[in-house]
Amino acid sequence: MNLYNAAQFLSNSVVARRTAHNAHNELYHFLMAVEKYGLETVVEESRKLLQERGFDYLKASRMAIERAEHLIEIASGKKTYQPARERLDERSKSKGTSHTAKLDWDLK
Repeated sequence: MNLYNAAQFLSNSVVARRTAHNAHNELYHFLMAVEKYGLETVVEESRKLLQERGFDYLKASRMAIERAEHLIEIASGKKTYQPARERLDERSKSKGTSHTAKLDWDLK
């Protein structure tokens, strides 16, 4: 691995680690809020926050529900992206393609 690829790998690893940390914190706070206040109350408050961010009522309601569903799936151990990545890796090996993506999200 040349120096450029090593630096790229390190950069991607740092971004992925920070993203995972943020997701872990969000899941923790979601679960603690649901435990303390109940799912309906948490979804309703989330909808209000999304509306404050500029989404209309229907879009904010849908987003709050979808986010809650996704976090509940994660908390219960249902995996979506790990199996998807494994399938893609298998296809990539059979085609002989290499990974070229770069993590460059602006995750503040």
